[in-house]
Amino acid sequence: MSWLGGEPALWGPLWKVSRTFREEYGLRLGITTHGRELTSPQLRERLIAWFDRVTVSLDGDAAFHDQVRRSPGLFDRLAAGVSALAEAKARQGYGPLIHVNTVLMRANLPLFEQVCETAAAWGAEELTFNNQDLTN
Repeated sequence: MSWLGGEPALWGPLWKVSRTFREEYGLRLGITTHGRELTSPQLRERLIAWFDRVTVSLDGDAAFHDQVRRSPGLFDRLAAGVSALAEAKARQGYGPLIHVNTVLMRANLPLFEQVCETAAAWGAEELTFNNQDLTN
């Protein structure tokens, strides 16, 4: 079961439903987040305990990411949250796969190498990308 679209971490029933899916039905869980809420220790604990995959969206360097997401400071919160999740996972010795996804477009294609390096520095274990029409 994978939660995505909007910001699933803000949906009130998420934790109760996820725990039920995990404990009663044995489902593997994933979540895609813009990462703002990853700064919450309680959220990170739940992700480590119940989730198999956490996907975060990263679109470029801080200036590009915050501009395209229309959310000043989001990059810095994402960096802190993903790094804290990776550190908590390392301390526990288990936890979700930390996955980064980016949307490649003409404007951020030159930043792709930097996105990969940033994701690795934060502790991400996997990176994928979607592309918009790069011919225009």
